[in-house]
Amino acid sequence: MNLWDTIELLGGGPGSGCNPDVGRCGRPPLQGKLNYQGLRISIENRRGSYRTGRSSVGVKWKTKMKHHYGYLRGVTKDNTHEKRDVYVGPHKSSTVVFIVNQLKKDSKEIDEQKYMIGFRSLSEAKRGFLEHFPDSSRVGKIIPIDIDDFKRKITDSTYEGRLL
Repeated sequence: MNLWDTIELLGGGPGSGCNPDVGRCGRPPLQGKLNYQGLRISIENRRGSYRTGRSSVGVKWKTKMKHHYGYLRGVTKDNTHEKRDVYVGPHKSSTVVFIVNQLKKDSKEIDEQKYMIGFRSLSEAKRGFLEHFPDSSRVGKIIPIDIDDFKRKITDSTYEGRLL
């Protein structure tokens, strides 16, 4: 089943007249919501939309999204005390989550984790991540975890503010 069949669209997205010089391209904060095997996900950028921002030194960047991107709702916060970021791949029946340890620039320390769901293999998940974040030097260990174990960890209060 195509994830477009199950996403609750909220506006914006592909072909919405994105202007990367205007913050979030003039879109509403969320472009959709999705339930993926019981994981509630808020979609900030739908596949085909553009995600824009500025680097820590003020350089503008723009990425066309190959996969939906957003955050998990109703779960613990990550090590940066923010919502847990997730990329949603095309394979709705995949029961593995791939945890990507994104490294700090010029360091081997973990900056934050990104969660790759809807991918069938580690190589597919890594490729999906690098399509949006091409600096491979900032990709640390990628850890596969069963989706049920993942659900238990992200709702366990002992992981509040921590890496999985």
